[in-house]
Amino acid sequence: MAKQIFIIEDDEQLTDAMCEVLIGAGYDVKICDNFADVSSCLPVSGVDLILLDIYLNEYDGREIIKMLKDNPTYSNIPVVFVTVLNHQDLHEYKPAAVLTKSFGLHDLVDTVHQVIGR
Repeated sequence: MAKQIFIIEDDEQLTDAMCEVLIGAGYDVKICDNFADVSSCLPVSGVDLILLDIYLNEYDGREIIKMLKDNPTYSNIPVVFVTVLNHQDLHEYKPAAVLTKSFGLHDLVDTVHQVIGR
């Protein structure tokens, strides 16, 4: 069974590109487009990794990560930040990794492999 990756990103072109390359690498990919209530998008089990944009339209990804870490259902799922922010600004949130925009899609796959395997 393919490992499941959940993408929380507001840039449709980037989301489409990430989906395409991750599906091509053998992952099952789901997208969340309800930033106001991310937990309504996430299944209660089976998520192996979350790719989270920090600057979402009208929402702050740092608030989403706090919600995820405070919820026992999601607290152990590794989160990779996708951001333009300086990595030092994100250290307190303990991401599994940080991808700085504009990263290469091969960097995305390499990072995912490092965090959750193939």
